[in-house]
Amino acid sequence: MFIQCYSLDLRMLFRALFFCFVFHLVLGNHTQAQTPSLMHFDVGSGLPSNEVYDLKIDSKGFLWVGTSEGLVRYDGNSFLLLNNPKSRGNAVTGILEDNQGTIWSHNFNGQIFHTSSDSVVRFLPWEPFYKNQLTEFTFDQQGRLVVNNSLNHIYRFNLQKNAVTKLLEASSIKEAIATMHDGTVLFSQVDKGSVSELGEQSITKIPFIGQNSQQLNDFRLLNQFKFFPSFKNKKTLAFQRRNPTDLKPFLFTYQNHTLRVHPVTTWLQQRKLFPLSAYDDDDGNLFIGTENGLIWFKLEGGRYVWMNHFLQSEAISAICKGKEGGYWIATLKNGVYQIPNLHMYASNGFDMGLKTEGVSHLAIDRKHGTIYGASLSGELFEYRHQFGKQKLFQQQYERNIQAIEFDTATNELYLSKLTTEKLQPQTGNFTEIKFAASAKDYLFRKDGVIFYSGGLLIASFPQNRKDIFEKIVKEFQLDASIMAKETGGGFYNLNLYQQRNRGLWYQEKEQRLWVGFVDGLQYHQNGAWVKLKDPATGESLSAHHFTELPDGTICIATIDQGVYFFKNGQFTKHLTVSDGLINNKIKGLTSDQHQIWMVMPNGAQGYELATGKLTKIVIARDLPKQEIFDVEIWKDTIYLATSKGILFFPKTIQTANTVRPFASISGLMVDGKKYAFQNKIELPSSTSNITLNLLGAALKSGGNFQYQYRLLGTDSTWVSLKASENLVRFTSLPSGKYRFESRVLNEDGIVSSSTASIQFSIEEYWWKKWWFILCLLLVVIGAGIYFFMLRIGVLQKKNQEETEKVRVLEQMRHSQLSALKAQMNPHFMFNALNSIQEIILMNNKREANMYLGKFADLMRITLDQSNKNAISLEDELKSLLLYLELEALRFETHFQYKIDVDDNVFAPDILIPAMLIQPYVENAIKHGLLHKQGEKELLIQFRLENEETLLCMITDNGIGRKRSAEINQLRARKHTSFATGATLRRLELLNYGNEQRITVNFEDLKDERGQDSGTKVLLVIPIVV
Repeated sequence: MFIQCYSLDLRMLFRALFFCFVFHLVLGNHTQAQTPSLMHFDVGSGLPSNEVYDLKIDSKGFLWVGTSEGLVRYDGNSFLLLNNPKSRGNAVTGILEDNQGTIWSHNFNGQIFHTSSDSVVRFLPWEPFYKNQLTEFTFDQQGRLVVNNSLNHIYRFNLQKNAVTKLLEASSIKEAIATMHDGTVLFSQVDKGSVSELGEQSITKIPFIGQNSQQLNDFRLLNQFKFFPSFKNKKTLAFQRRNPTDLKPFLFTYQNHTLRVHPVTTWLQQRKLFPLSAYDDDDGNLFIGTENGLIWFKLEGGRYVWMNHFLQSEAISAICKGKEGGYWIATLKNGVYQIPNLHMYASNGFDMGLKTEGVSHLAIDRKHGTIYGASLSGELFEYRHQFGKQKLFQQQYERNIQAIEFDTATNELYLSKLTTEKLQPQTGNFTEIKFAASAKDYLFRKDGVIFYSGGLLIASFPQNRKDIFEKIVKEFQLDASIMAKETGGGFYNLNLYQQRNRGLWYQEKEQRLWVGFVDGLQYHQNGAWVKLKDPATGESLSAHHFTELPDGTICIATIDQGVYFFKNGQFTKHLTVSDGLINNKIKGLTSDQHQIWMVMPNGAQGYELATGKLTKIVIARDLPKQEIFDVEIWKDTIYLATSKGILFFPKTIQTANTVRPFASISGLMVDGKKYAFQNKIELPSSTSNITLNLLGAALKSGGNFQYQYRLLGTDSTWVSLKASENLVRFTSLPSGKYRFESRVLNEDGIVSSSTASIQFSIEEYWWKKWWFILCLLLVVIGAGIYFFMLRIGVLQKKNQEETEKVRVLEQMRHSQLSALKAQMNPHFMFNALNSIQEIILMNNKREANMYLGKFADLMRITLDQSNKNAISLEDELKSLLLYLELEALRFETHFQYKIDVDDNVFAPDILIPAMLIQPYVENAIKHGLLHKQGEKELLIQFRLENEETLLCMITDNGIGRKRSAEINQLRARKHTSFATGATLRRLELLNYGNEQRITVNFEDLKDERGQDSGTKVLLVIPIVV
């Protein structure tokens, strides 16, 4: 038992000494004042008020905030204020969640409210009972609402049965009421100075037990006694907020129907720090909120160790822990703070005694483990986070420091300002090196050479080291006579490369110098520069920071191309956002034997060499919004230089969020009207606009979570939305059944544990319903039948007319053909009789008689064929032979003709149009051979092109078509050729209505001299079926 003693007698002195011994034994002595990195939310972040009374993390993961302006819900992206217009005061506190997931709260006028969708409603059954006094309530193990209202009765409401029971008379002054972790309901009675257990029909007083396990006598219960459950509800804390008559603070823990003094009470009493709030995370972390900040204890080895006392200018009204980790801290005047990760600590520049908040550069003395930093205002200091203060070095002048680097060989710190200065930390003396102006990086080689990166690439070393001079001249193939003049301040300063460069690294074993020039990455080895490019794209590498791994691999940070790995000068690996980096823009990097740590514009990231595992520290998620400038590793700790100071955390820090977020659909609007959620939602056919409100909880994401949705019935593809885009609209959906599904992805791509869904259907328009369609179908069928029959009649009549028309046209065509034949027969007879007449005039009776017989035979065949549409090729050949014999009379012995039929042409079976070939044979004789001098030859050939087509070729060696046309032109006035025109008209009639047409092609024949030597006519004749 810890006893505070004010007597000066010896007995009391021994007790005091014993007290101090036990206090240090129990609480421990912790020298590291490590302040966790904090994020701040106030009215500028969207919080409606900075005056916060209570906090609650519900079972879904939402943060509920009781403020002076009302109840607020935070989902990780934005704050939503919920108010009731009939509230008699906006300020709320006492936030609880029932077993149905509904959030309850009360205002300071005694009204009780609960949430319903995105609004709060009054608990109307309580309205007749409350007396405008401060109300507190709790839920018992059966889910019943138990309400304590000062001088009023205690009431118990059965929410399922809508029943209320009075449990205690109104005479005593009742205040606090809460359900303990074991289900016991306790309430305080201020006028009786006691805490009692509320049973079904009775009350039982609870004893206060001191640390000596005896009844506590020096505690007097007054008003403002409070209960606080732990994170996992494994324990319950209690205390009395400061009262003007209180002499010392007490913190209690509820155990086995007793309230026992907590071990940290003595620490609080020594400092007279009265709790305003308390929270135990059930993982060994205990937080006590006071009027002077937050006190953090940690349970280690069975004893509570004081860790830190921070936010000392704030009154801490409530503390809670999120489902994803991280702690939330409410203040009475300055909004809400968040601790994203208890293992991430911060040292603010102002708290370190600097002129500015931020730190731009870090450097480490790896022999002694000393960390050096440069502030944004140009101050240089030795960082000692374990002692809570820093050692500042007095400079001749302060200005922006562009780089710092520690040389372990000489134990000197180099820093770049207008010129380079070096610091001896032991003495605090600075030495200016004027030749190295505005250096961007320093590299210290073991042989004493210092390489400077900046406007030029410079190698510097003492002027008395002639051996190094010769070595550098030879290594970089320099002109010794010129380089010998490059001295200053007792140093040689050799210009190795006249181009701006941003970073350096030297591999001692390989003797390879790496330089990030403005036009790309190069390394120097064996007297030559080698330029390196991306092996996949061929682009130059914009390198500006380097680190070397234990196996000799060089890791190269680029401006916007990620990280490259080279071993023995050869490319081995490339890390980009596609491999899990949070950004391709790498601002800096460092490494040890196990990890590489990189800084980017939006955070920092660790890469584990053995497994390839990536650990990310994301700005606005894991740490407050700030810029990160530099990174260093020392032993098991990572240090970041930022615009907010220095952050440090263990290498083993875990930041991945594996907790599944919550997803739901919070609202449905149809054509501007709210719709209540039901199992089956039926919407009218006139629905044109549907709006759904998506809701998700991912507090740790810093607003970097995503909604995904899909509408089954139209598309099964998930559509992604930002956390700030939580409205989904559908317009002019067709009628049918739909299922809308929504889910949430947190910042690490973890999908919500369940998919929220809602089913709805849109009614068919009346003209699309089955009965209307059936009626319409019957009407259409009836009308169709009627019009069909009507149409059939019309078509039949039209058919008859068309048939008659075709018959008449066919008769007319036959009449035309017959007329042409009738015209052609006398025409031929006239020509033949002229020839026979010439024989008779020559008094050659025998030949005349013979040709008259043949003429009679030809006339008989012609008369027979004139009544037929088609004749056999055999009959056509007979008539042609007779015709040619008669025509031969005109030419006496000078005319030779031949009819050649292929063997595969079986003349009796082949049918062709009657009197088709004879007119072309006649033209060949009359226009081609008649006017030719000398021998006249005519060849008629027949062959099959295929089974359906007969080819007839008529070839003469006459005067040709051109000469014949000239002769015909001269005699045109005296005679008009009938056969040619009649033949063309007959072809048109024969081809009428037929797919397979009779075609005629003429070919003019030439001799060796190019003179006309005859004509070939090709007839392509479809065989008549």
